[in-house]
Amino acid sequence: MSVYGNVPNKPISENFIVKPLSCYGVGKLAAEHYLEIFKEEVPFINLRMFNVYGPGQDLGNLRQGMVSIFLAMALKTGEIHVKGSLNRFRDFIYIDDVVDVWFKLALDENLINLTLNLGTGVKTTIKELLEEFEENIPNISYYSEGITPGDQKGIYADNSLLLTTIGKHDFVCLEKGLKKLLKSQ
Repeated sequence: MSVYGNVPNKPISENFIVKPLSCYGVGKLAAEHYLEIFKEEVPFINLRMFNVYGPGQDLGNLRQGMVSIFLAMALKTGEIHVKGSLNRFRDFIYIDDVVDVWFKLALDENLINLTLNLGTGVKTTIKELLEEFEENIPNISYYSEGITPGDQKGIYADNSLLLTTIGKHDFVCLEKGLKKLLKSQ
C-alpha cells in the first residue's frame, strides 16, 4: 500500500494514481514495474498488502509494522510512543487472512498479471488501535510525539476487486486478531 502515497479519506482502489512518499514506497513501485516488464516470461500476481500483523513478527525490529512496534513497546515498558497524529488511519489485516488469500490465488492458474489490494477495507484510526491495546494489556499508556518522515496520513483498501477475484471472505476483525496475537506471546 505504500506505493499510493497521499490519498483522500476514502477506500483506495488499485487504479488510484501511485505517488509514493518514501524510499520504501518507491522500491515497492519499482518492483511492480519490473513485474510489468517481464510479465510475458514470468506471469505475476502483485499483492499490495496493507498493514499486516500477527504472530511471528519480530518484536525486536521496531521498523516492522505498526501493531508489532506498539506491542513491543507496550510489553517492554508499558508505554507506547506514537509518532504522528492519533487521527491517522490504516487498514489492519491479520496474517491468517493474508495466508488464506495467497493460497486461494496461488491455486487459480487463470489469474495472471493482476494487481490486487490485500486489505480488509476497514478504516481504523491509530487512537482506535491504541484503545484496543489498552483493553487487552493492563496498565499501559501512550503518548504522541514527533513524526515519521514519508508516513501517510491515512489509507485503507478498496478490496472489491480482491473479493470479486477470490469470492466472499470474512476477515478477522482487529479486536479478535489482537487477542490472538497476544495469546501467542
